[in-house]
Amino acid sequence: MPEVSTDGGVVVANDQRAADAGALMLSRGGNAVDAAVATAFALAVTEPFLSGLGGGAWIVGHHGPTAAPFEVAGAITAPAAARPDMFALAGSDDPVGFYGWPKVVDDANILGARSIGVPGAVAALCLAHRRLGALDLPTIMAPAISLAADGHEVDWLASALTTSAAPELARFESSAEVFLPGGLPLRGPVMGTGDLLRQPALARTLDAIAAGGAAAFYRGTVAERLAESIRELGGILSAADLADYRARWAGPTSVRIGDAELLGAPNTGFPTAVEMLHAMARTPPEQDPVVGWATAMGSAFRRRLEPAAARSGCTSHVTAADSAGTVVSLTQTVLDLFGSRYLEPRTGVLLNDGMLYFDPRPGRANSVRPGLAGLAAVTPMLVRRAGEPVAALGASGGRRIITAVAQVTHRLLAGQSITDALAAPRIHAESGTAWVDPRLGSAAPLLRERGWQAVVVGETPTTFPYARANGIDRRGEGWRAAADALKPYGLATEGEGRE
Repeated sequence: MPEVSTDGGVVVANDQRAADAGALMLSRGGNAVDAAVATAFALAVTEPFLSGLGGGAWIVGHHGPTAAPFEVAGAITAPAAARPDMFALAGSDDPVGFYGWPKVVDDANILGARSIGVPGAVAALCLAHRRLGALDLPTIMAPAISLAADGHEVDWLASALTTSAAPELARFESSAEVFLPGGLPLRGPVMGTGDLLRQPALARTLDAIAAGGAAAFYRGTVAERLAESIRELGGILSAADLADYRARWAGPTSVRIGDAELLGAPNTGFPTAVEMLHAMARTPPEQDPVVGWATAMGSAFRRRLEPAAARSGCTSHVTAADSAGTVVSLTQTVLDLFGSRYLEPRTGVLLNDGMLYFDPRPGRANSVRPGLAGLAAVTPMLVRRAGEPVAALGASGGRRIITAVAQVTHRLLAGQSITDALAAPRIHAESGTAWVDPRLGSAAPLLRERGWQAVVVGETPTTFPYARANGIDRRGEGWRAAADALKPYGLATEGEGRE
């Protein structure tokens, strides 16, 4: 399990170039908020298939100088023109999509213009920076702009994920032009370097945000172009939806478990992860821990919205800390792989498929409603003891984020290091099926005896059965950071950031 330790600041993310962007901010006198925001904008360039300007973002943090916790929510919301009956059902009861709703005609709630919700990532990132950042926005966004304008080498995971989404990307000329040049998916490094992905239109949009802040995205030329293109394709997102959007600043939800305080965001996976942790605390010591986790997960997910499919979603997670005690846990997403699969050509923004959050059937608890924010699975988490942060973590991977964060947090509270907690085998269980790491495979018969469909499956470099987690924990007066070794990752410390 890759790790790095430092007495200064640190950044961990899904991509080394993005982590370097964050560490560069620390080296220039910025704080952990600057580092996290710079990393998040860089990830919008290096892994746009997972997160970006057209998605949502959630931040939980602790401000060192004031010892105050904070939360920023940039949730994807339903446009004002959204209606409970806006999607025609296809007549099949088979669950489809990220949340396992009934199939919609033409998959219109998960693919194309009508699936697009109001994006909140830019608003959230800019709000966090405006409230707590130390550096100016052009400095913070410079690495992302450079990565988009000059291009960056496509890694093997980006190539594999692009290949898997190629048939859907090919439906949109603008998306195919960027991600399927010459009709073929971007190629990662095999016998040499990978393809160079240049995104000049996205660079111009990033440059506009650097100069004008969130207003440059939600009002004016960028917003008009987004709304116009979406409308031409039959979508309902309007310029007014963008102009009216506001990210939310608040104090995070706080829950105590033993001597630890867990901080997270409401309307995310945090309450469900906490419920799992409480259930495990009540599990009898003679109970097999794998069975205990499956029981806790199944019960917690039943109280969350059902039905649900355990499909891996597409998110990016950043964890950052500085030497002054500020810590940030940030997760952002476009939801499905490549979101709606539609890239607006003049802005370079790949847009979310946020309408998949909602039950397409009218009259349900989570039916489509104007302005409604989806129940996100993201679970950025902060752990404090005696009012001081001792760990922060999060993950990528849809609803599997929730179970991964719960299990890693459980191990941290039991005294394991972030490195060991991330490296230990995990399970994921919901809707009657339990996925079990082969290292825990001996528990599969016990699960089956209790009515679970137990599937023993190992994680591979291109699969996400147990999510893709990263995080940090205290190591003496400094920090230790660790990440998932099977996927591309980025670990960078203050002083190591590269231009």
